[in-house]
Amino acid sequence: MIIWLFLALPYIATAQTEHIELPSLQAALQRVEAQNGDMKVAQLSETKAQEEAKNQRLAYLPTASIGGNFQYNIDRQTTALPGEIFGRAGETVNVQMGTDFVSSVGLQFQADALPLQTVAQAAFSRRLSELQSSQTASLRQNLREQTALLYHSVLVNRHALVLTRRQIILADSLLRLSEIRYAEGLIDLQALNNARLSPASLRLTALAYEKSIANQSQQLLMLMQYPQNGGALLFLDSLHTDSAFQRLPATPAAVGKDAQILSSRLRLSAQEADIRLRRTAFYPRISLQGYFGLQQLTNKAFEGDWNRYNYLALNVSIPISQSYRARTQLASSQAQSRIYSQQLENQELRSQHEERQMLQDYNYSLQMLPLSYATYRIQLENLALALIKYEQGLTNIDQYLRQQEDCLRAEQQYLQQLSAAFAHYSAILARE
Repeated sequence: MIIWLFLALPYIATAQTEHIELPSLQAALQRVEAQNGDMKVAQLSETKAQEEAKNQRLAYLPTASIGGNFQYNIDRQTTALPGEIFGRAGETVNVQMGTDFVSSVGLQFQADALPLQTVAQAAFSRRLSELQSSQTASLRQNLREQTALLYHSVLVNRHALVLTRRQIILADSLLRLSEIRYAEGLIDLQALNNARLSPASLRLTALAYEKSIANQSQQLLMLMQYPQNGGALLFLDSLHTDSAFQRLPATPAAVGKDAQILSSRLRLSAQEADIRLRRTAFYPRISLQGYFGLQQLTNKAFEGDWNRYNYLALNVSIPISQSYRARTQLASSQAQSRIYSQQLENQELRSQHEERQMLQDYNYSLQMLPLSYATYRIQLENLALALIKYEQGLTNIDQYLRQQEDCLRAEQQYLQQLSAAFAHYSAILARE
């Protein structure tokens, strides 16, 4: 009866002054995604890239402006003309051309008649926007995995703390019995010291678990962007002492695609768009300009008739001096594209193996956990029985301590399997 009461010992929560409640893993994931500083920066960068892509699309539109001009010619330009025009053959006559005042008002516009560069630049900006979105998704995946791993690590360490406290109860009972036996002269001082070492060692293990819980909770607070003095986390969730591994779901049929793969694909797509943009450096630039307005030419300010002044102009420029530099830039961009292509191929192949390995490792963990836990339970029962035998004088302290080592070894193996299973599950969960 004593053994079964001991094995059914309920979980004892440590008394802390928590302030921030964390009811579930889903709540932790939501808080990290909503409050993490890196995620906020990524989302702002994504918005910026989207606005820049929109701005490039507006580059297709012609530029237009309405303006006016007033010019006072203090000294008009002098031009030498043949004297025959003025009846003075054989002479050159200097004549001032134009008027003292020139005024104009009208609409001026400019547009690309062959907007090859604009099209290529808009496509490149669009690819950069998509790339930034994929990088935000990749960051979200990494944060989800970190959050899930830290959350599950806290639960596993709290679970380990419960198991260690069970061992401490047995070790304290052993010490009390040993002190009685030592007082009765039934054991020597060395045996008593061995009994004293057992609870001390277990309490050190418990403190190590408490330290890990505190560190992992602090890291979660950092991911959630809470201030240092904002309070500690209060985990409302816990692993049931005798069925912790049953929290893990069955092995899924497939793992979601790594967000980094999509990011690499879009990076290659953006590089190809950059190649197309650099090729436009060899194309001629054709633009259309126009002006529609009124002009006043007079020798008295603001007096005289306004006459229509309209024109259209077609400008063509062919790049020559920059052609060699453009070729080297194009060659560099093409080489970078080949690098990205090979990296993507390597990454996709590696990702396929990783996905298969993730499912395989998780599946084996689910199979090994019940076995390792059953082994631990048997060793724990044997340890409790060994304590009873020691109390009855049927065994000595060395035999009990060997049984305790076997129990602790089984416990560590079980906890390692539990931690590994939750780590595999966290990686799978992050890709959902």
